[in-house]
Amino acid sequence: MKRVLLSLFIFGMVISVLHTNEFSIGGRAGVMFGFHNESSDLSSASNTPLGSPSRSLFSPNFTIFGNYLFGNNVSLQAELNFLFNQGLLWNFPGGSIKLNYSSLDIPIMVKYDLIEVPVQIGILLGPNLSVPLGKINFSESEGNVSQNWEVDSDSPTFGICFGVVAGYLIGSGRLIGDLRFILDFTQLKGRYLNETAGVLTRRGLILSAGYVIPL
Repeated sequence: MKRVLLSLFIFGMVISVLHTNEFSIGGRAGVMFGFHNESSDLSSASNTPLGSPSRSLFSPNFTIFGNYLFGNNVSLQAELNFLFNQGLLWNFPGGSIKLNYSSLDIPIMVKYDLIEVPVQIGILLGPNLSVPLGKINFSESEGNVSQNWEVDSDSPTFGICFGVVAGYLIGSGRLIGDLRFILDFTQLKGRYLNETAGVLTRRGLILSAGYVIPL
């Protein structure tokens, strides 16, 4: 909870500093297609049948953001991006194992508009801080038997995100589509019985749509 409150405070400070006539706000919803890499700690776990290839889960997401225009085509965009059901799935004969978790991602990106009228097209690039929300969940099913367990997340992860956004004027704002790639430099880690182990490294392609309005 402290991590979430700190993240919200940082985002609020950025928004308050940037609040001028060149400021706009918006929201998006979409899904992340993951290409995550499982950690060597999971691959070498002797008490779980993880020999089969892992598959990344589809992850719904919801984003609110603020954008500040400080040049002709250049702006700064800060976001709160909620990502759910991130993780991996292993299928093996007779059963499966799934791990999943949710996070609050906070990218701070520079946006450069390549085209402005009639359709706005821009590119984005910036660092991304990801704060896990709650615990990392594991569930195993084999035949008619299933079990679930949880581990604490050890720390936030850090990486970059980059992509392209397109907008079209509708009413007083713009209908937008956003395509971006998330690349984490650090592993998500879990802590159980005072032991810390790697879980996965995120790689994901997010496709989302939304609306942005000027203030």
